[in-house]
Amino acid sequence: INAQARTIDVAMARIVEAQDAVRAELFVRNGAAVWEIQRGDLEGDLPLVGEALNAGISRSRRYVETNAGRLLGQLLLIAAFWFALYRARQAFEGASEEDPITRSANAAAFAHPAAAAWLVGIGATRAIHPEAPPTFANLLVLTALVPWLLVLHSMLPQAFYRHILALAGLAALLIFYTWTSGVEVFSQFLLLMLVALTLVWLLLLRRPSRLAEFPPSFREGPAARFLAGWLRITTYIVAFALLAALVGYRALAEMGMRVALGGNFALFSFVAAAGILEALLTVGLGGSALSSLRMLHTRRRLVLGVLSRAVRLVLAVTFVFAMLSVVGVAEPFVRLIVGILTAQIGYGTVQLSLGGVLAFVATLWVSLKLGRLVTFVFDAEVVPRVRMAPGVPYAIGTFARYLIIVFGFVIAIAMLGFQMDRLALVVSALGVGIGFGLQNVVNNFVSGVIMLFERPIRVGDRVQLDDLVGEVTSIGIRASIIRTFDGLDAIVPNAEFISTRVINWTLTDYKRR
Repeated sequence: INAQARTIDVAMARIVEAQDAVRAELFVRNGAAVWEIQRGDLEGDLPLVGEALNAGISRSRRYVETNAGRLLGQLLLIAAFWFALYRARQAFEGASEEDPITRSANAAAFAHPAAAAWLVGIGATRAIHPEAPPTFANLLVLTALVPWLLVLHSMLPQAFYRHILALAGLAALLIFYTWTSGVEVFSQFLLLMLVALTLVWLLLLRRPSRLAEFPPSFREGPAARFLAGWLRITTYIVAFALLAALVGYRALAEMGMRVALGGNFALFSFVAAAGILEALLTVGLGGSALSSLRMLHTRRRLVLGVLSRAVRLVLAVTFVFAMLSVVGVAEPFVRLIVGILTAQIGYGTVQLSLGGVLAFVATLWVSLKLGRLVTFVFDAEVVPRVRMAPGVPYAIGTFARYLIIVFGFVIAIAMLGFQMDRLALVVSALGVGIGFGLQNVVNNFVSGVIMLFERPIRVGDRVQLDDLVGEVTSIGIRASIIRTFDGLDAIVPNAEFISTRVINWTLTDYKRR
């Protein structure tokens, strides 16, 4: 095992050295300036173009012959996703017109299920064929251009679609360039033409009238600002790539082109993916399999909004990481972030890291959200189906939320780097401090727990505390809220309900004169 680990470490070190060498070559002049190229050089390269194409096709054919099983698995994946989208479109078309959430789904996402399924299958090429030759991977991408256009045709404004057609043409030209990159002079002229056409495409796309073709909900949202900023950045990148291509910095120009064209192609692909996934979520939440869930009847729009934001966040992170991978700085960036997060700071035996602090905050946030979620599911799904005494559902839900928060706090302390034996000493010391300085707070908390378990006072009871008369609307950690008959909310410490005389007019019967 140790020998294998050393072999892996050596291989990873060589990969890192190769990547550093490739990045260093970006700022080396590895081509001739345009004015230095002779016409005869270009004419002499034309026969080599066909040879380069034939060599790439031969390598792809050999790969297909030896990896037919992987291709079959990829086709099965495409078929499975097509079937899922086809059934989802049937469910969408059969949805009730009275259901506003299901009817508000983007019907365009299901317009071409076969094309969308093909895009998903081609998108998984790197995972299915990690050792495939570049020509084979580019051929698969080339087959995805038409399905990509079909899917976006039903999602984007018609006037904007002309620019997507141009982007598909530029992507095909970029693929042709990668096939002929070994033919030095021809590929350099092809790269120069590709950079110039991409710059023209971006300048036309950045005109203010282009965003006017989208609906107002998009133009006034953050997505429009991100699109405008991204197009501005890629325009600057392509302009710099054009200058690099003119003076002979071919590797730098090629990198800029891959960022601009690949980034825009990936951006609109993620737009299509977000539309399809959100439409699937809409149909899934309105399907018969989940029709028995009461929380979806009352909070379906809220649940759909949370899931849609989660989908967009995952796609955004994937897009950023893909762009870092294209530039070749994904692994150095990850190493930098890991180094920052794991750096130890502190004094003496107490050592903390930024990653531990962030994990502490994230764990607390997740425990708070999870506690609210459990309470919401319990109130929406369990309480209406199980007959319980008055006040019991509120007590169970509140206690479950407190328990999840406390458990999450313990886990957060562990994520921070504290050992459990030292944590026990800290808790003991805090207990002494609490005993002297926070007696009232602890007294109110314990009183609240007693009220939840013994239930002398329940949410919904009408009580009289001295001259205060009203209905209990909430029992919290420290205090409870009584709403008087005048509509005022009185905040009463929980200890007063336990230590003083309280009249509960509805403890055993809600019928009173």
